[in-house]
Order: sequence, then structure tokens, then C-alpha cells
Amino acid sequence: MRVVALFRVSTDKQASEGASLDAQERIFRAHVARHGWEVVAEFRGSESATQASSDRRVLQQVLQAVRDHEPDALYVHEQSRLSRGDKLEVALLFRELEERQLKIIINGAVRDLDSIEDRFMVGIQSLVDRAESERIKERLMRGKRQRAIQ
Repeated sequence: MRVVALFRVSTDKQASEGASLDAQERIFRAHVARHGWEVVAEFRGSESATQASSDRRVLQQVLQAVRDHEPDALYVHEQSRLSRGDKLEVALLFRELEERQLKIIINGAVRDLDSIEDRFMVGIQSLVDRAESERIKERLMRGKRQRAIQ
């Protein structure tokens, strides 16, 4: 299977510490060795998955590699590494992947977007990821308000 890989963290601080990106890459390498995947391209970066897809430089590079190399699959450590954007952003991203008959490998589990069940699971996970993003934002805002009051 020909694979494009995306290793992504949300903040520059996480990227500079390296642990998360390095861990994602290490786990990917183990999957490559175990399954014999052919690595077509790899991308590492720090950008928020809640940003518009068009504003995410690394995601745009990944999508261009998908268009250029026509791999069989896109690997991410967690589905949330692709997008935690609004419903339209997620729908457009997954529509492109589906139209290209691209499988999504999520930490070793292959999701085939031609499969009704796998599309359903990807859709549900997208909703869960978006809700988690909103909870994080809410907690951060609550903390900022409390600091301002103090």
C-alpha cells in the first residue's frame, strides 16, 4: 500500500518539544515495518486543526501530495490530526479523500471511505473531535475569565 503520512501537533510549543511529533513518527515507522507500506511522502508540522483547511499550510501540502502521487492511503496518528473544523470543512476534506478513493489509516486501523460502515465511523469521530475542540476552547476561555477576575 502506498501511503502519505501526516504528523501534526497543534502548537509551536508542542512542535519545539518534539516528543509528540517524534512519537507519532516512531509509531508510524513500526506500522510501515509491520505492514510493508511504501511511504510516498511525509509531512510534519504545527497548526491548529480548527483553522480553515485553506489556511493550514501543512494540510495543503499533504493534499497536494495526494493529488500528485495518488497514494492508496493517508496515515494520521489520530483522526483529529486531519481536522477539527466546522462541519463544512470536515465534509469538504473527507469528500476529496473519498473521491480519490483514499483510505485513511488511523494509528494502524484502515478506514475505507468506500465502506458505509467506515464512512459512518469517520463521521462520528469527526463530531467527537469537534466537540472536544469546543470543550477545550470553553475551558481556556473560562480560565482567562477567572484570571481577569483575580
